[in-house]
Amino acid sequence: MPPARHLMRLAVVLAACLLARTASSATATVDAARDFLARTFALAPADLTRLDNGRVVARSLGATDDREVATLGIVRVGIPAAFYASEIADIVAFKRGDAVPQVGVFGDPPRAADLDGLALDRAELRALRGCRPGACDLQLPASLMTALHEQVAWDTPSAESDALRVVREGLAQLVAGYRRDGAGALTRYADTQPEVAVAAEFAQLAQSDERVLRRFPDVLRHLLQFPRADGLTSRDLVYWSREKMGRLSVLSITHLAVTQPAGVPEAAYVIASKQIYGSRYFDASLGLTVLVPAGDAATYVAYLNRSRVDAFHGLLAAVTRKAVRMRTASGTADHLQRLKVRLERAYAAGAAR
Repeated sequence: MPPARHLMRLAVVLAACLLARTASSATATVDAARDFLARTFALAPADLTRLDNGRVVARSLGATDDREVATLGIVRVGIPAAFYASEIADIVAFKRGDAVPQVGVFGDPPRAADLDGLALDRAELRALRGCRPGACDLQLPASLMTALHEQVAWDTPSAESDALRVVREGLAQLVAGYRRDGAGALTRYADTQPEVAVAAEFAQLAQSDERVLRRFPDVLRHLLQFPRADGLTSRDLVYWSREKMGRLSVLSITHLAVTQPAGVPEAAYVIASKQIYGSRYFDASLGLTVLVPAGDAATYVAYLNRSRVDAFHGLLAAVTRKAVRMRTASGTADHLQRLKVRLERAYAAGAAR
C-alpha cells in the first residue's frame, strides 16, 4: 500500500487536473457563446467586452419599411437560462409593473372572464363611443365597432359596463379564433381606409430581418403557422396587457412561445412573441429573446424587437421616426439593466432558500 504522503500527493494532482479540466470546459463554453453572439448579432470585440463588464449593448437596427422600428439589446445575467425560461412562463408576474399595470392570461379555450382584470380609461371610452369604420381613435375590427353601436346605449348609466362587456367578448372571440385557425382568424383594423390586415403585416415583418430571424427558421415557422406548425418543443400561451405610453396606454394581446429550437446548440431557449392585437400605434410587432448559456450560472440575454408603428405621418414624419428609434434603443437598454438586477436578486434569493 502506498505511503500516506503519496496518496495525499495523488489526491492533490487529481484535484488540480479536475479543476483545470472544469476551467477549460467553462472557458470553452464562454468562448462559444461569445462567438455565437458576434456572428449572429454582428457584435464587435468592444461590444463583447462591454457585456462581460456587466453593461448593456443596445442599438437601433436597419429597416426596409419606413414604419418599422427595430431594436437589439443584449446583457449578461448571472442566472441559468432555465431560470429565465421558468420566470417568463409566469408572464403575469414577469410583466406587471409601473409601466404595465394590467396583465392577464387567456385560458384554452379563451373566455371573456379572462379579461376580468381589464378596465377602460376615459380616453378609450370616448374613442369607443365615436368609433365608425374609417374613423376611430382606436384600432378595432369593423365587427367590434358594429357590436358597440348596436349593444351600448351610450347615454345610459350602464354604458361603461356594457362597452367593457362588448370589448371583452370581442377580444376573447378573436383569441379563440386565433387558437383554432391561426393567422387566418386575425383581424383587420377598420379605423382607417384602407383597412390594415394584421396577418399580412406580421408576415411581412417576419421576413424583413435577413440576419437574425432567419437563424431560427423553426421558431419563425411556429409563429407564422400556429397552431399547425410542428416539430418544435414549445410552451405557448396568449396573454393581454395594458402598457403606459405617455398620456395614453396601449392594450395588446400577445402570443408567447417559449421554445427549445433544434440546430442551434448555443441557444438553450428562444422565446418568441407575436402581437395579435394592439389598440394603438402598432400594426404588428415581433419579439425574439435568445438565451445563450455562458457557464453554469450565467446567461447572455439577447432581445430583438421589430415593430410596424402607425405614427409616422405628415411633414415631421422623418424627425418623429428618428426620435422614436433613438428612444426605443435607450429604453431597451434601461429595461434590460433593470431586468438583470431583478432576475439576479430573485435567483440569489431562491438559492439562499
